[in-house]
Amino acid sequence: MVTTYQRLRFNLHRAEQRVRRIVRSGVGVGRPALDGDYSLRPFRETRSIFVHIPKTGGVSISRALYGGLGGGHTRITEYELRYSAADFADFFKFTVVRNPWSRLFSAFHFLKAGGFDARDREAAKLLASFDTFEAFVLDGVGDPRVMRLNHFVPQLEFITGSDGTIPLDFVGFFETLDRDFDHVRVRLNRADRLLHHNRTPGENGDYRLGYTPDMIARVASAYREDIAVLGYEFDNGSLPEQIRSRDAGLAGI
Repeated sequence: MVTTYQRLRFNLHRAEQRVRRIVRSGVGVGRPALDGDYSLRPFRETRSIFVHIPKTGGVSISRALYGGLGGGHTRITEYELRYSAADFADFFKFTVVRNPWSRLFSAFHFLKAGGFDARDREAAKLLASFDTFEAFVLDGVGDPRVMRLNHFVPQLEFITGSDGTIPLDFVGFFETLDRDFDHVRVRLNRADRLLHHNRTPGENGDYRLGYTPDMIARVASAYREDIAVLGYEFDNGSLPEQIRSRDAGLAGI
């Protein structure tokens, strides 16, 4: 039987391997942070870490604050290994989260339209058998092959640290992205405006119109931990309380 300790060791080993691949690829080891490029150098220069959860406006945020794509979709556990304990504690760490129903709707249509790069196009092949969003939700969501794809990985997996806590200084909401970006911009002393890149075709449409009651329930089950911890409801009715709770915590820092 595999013990909890053995699972933790295995997960740590996998995270270490991912960090080594990042370092070997040149990310964060002297490459310039050109637009469209991945580099961790701006993180050190700004004493910050942005955890980019797919389909939360992260490309726009990274380009505005860092001039490139930062660390891509690197998880917080990998940043814990990448930086010293002192730097990790000192850096301003932030992310943006999104309504899970809205995020899934956006991610599906984004990949169906070709995605951002070759990796996205490869992921899209797995969606080829789903002709509609409804078919994908009812028959694909929950399938381990689907849930391993970055765009469908639960958001908590990106932001939960090795000790089980969420070691972030600020959590922004996609639903109030411009306002929350301004908070980060001021904190990092940046003057850049947020320009919206990498939009999903039809992004301005109402995701709620794409769901039936059965689909709503399926997503609620698949992403129940995200929903419980991040506080979302299908129609964003809880968003004002999410913001109040977040801001109350910031006031205590």
